[in-house]
Amino acid sequence: MSQVQLEKKVTDYLRNSQALEDYWQRPITAEQLQVEMDSMAQHTKKPEVLRELFTALGNDPFVIAECLARPLLSERLFRSALAFQNTSGAMSQPVSSHKANGVSFYSYTVSRIVASSKERGHMQ
Repeated sequence: MSQVQLEKKVTDYLRNSQALEDYWQRPITAEQLQVEMDSMAQHTKKPEVLRELFTALGNDPFVIAECLARPLLSERLFRSALAFQNTSGAMSQPVSSHKANGVSFYSYTVSRIVASSKERGHMQ
């Protein structure tokens, strides 16, 4: 992937994420990112590739959440919000979040990646 393509992808998912927060008052929460990471780890078709990505990101749960989970989640939620708006003409209600002095706090965890059937065969 070229630098220009990478920059466009990042710009797009940041724009989608910001639109969810500003236009639909539905910011992506830390809890949603954690669920997305857990889902990725549980349902990946290529656990060895996901492990490599986690390792490349230093197994840092915050970095994994922001670099892997947020792009997927923001795209899915943005498309869902657009589809809802187009079919109903309604806007979503604001979502409350847990904040202290205006700053959200959440502690991510690195999700356990489920072994593929091929990997499980080698473990037995």
